[in-house]
Amino acid sequence: GQLLFLDISVPRNVEPLSQTIAGITIINVDDLQSLAQENRIEREAHIVHANNLIDHETEDFFNGLLQHHSHRLIAEIHRKAEDIRQDHLQKFSGYFDEAHRDHLETFTAGLTRKLFHEMTHNIRNLEADTSEGLAQLQALEKLFNLTPGE
Repeated sequence: GQLLFLDISVPRNVEPLSQTIAGITIINVDDLQSLAQENRIEREAHIVHANNLIDHETEDFFNGLLQHHSHRLIAEIHRKAEDIRQDHLQKFSGYFDEAHRDHLETFTAGLTRKLFHEMTHNIRNLEADTSEGLAQLQALEKLFNLTPGE
């Protein structure tokens, strides 16, 4: 049979030469410390891996959050611009005959799209830098007098 001696005393109580006898295993304090050190190194490697995973997932989460926020903001800015455009078309439609109103509709729709095209592109590009991106989106909300979730 096998015998295992766990010698945790200092000085040792089990003769080290006993280990030369077949079937006898001796584990002493030095062996336990060595095993503990190996386990600590392995756990630290797992901690590094876990921290990298957390960093990656956090970055993905904030990129997704920023993307959602930027898409909502773009939609709100376009909605607000369209509301203003429609309001002004209605106010001034009496000054134009039907043929000119259609041209005016086409002209103002194109103008609105052209004005917001580059800004929309730039807002979408904010997603790459979450540290500044959210602050910039919040500044845009203030500039366009939008409230979060509006």
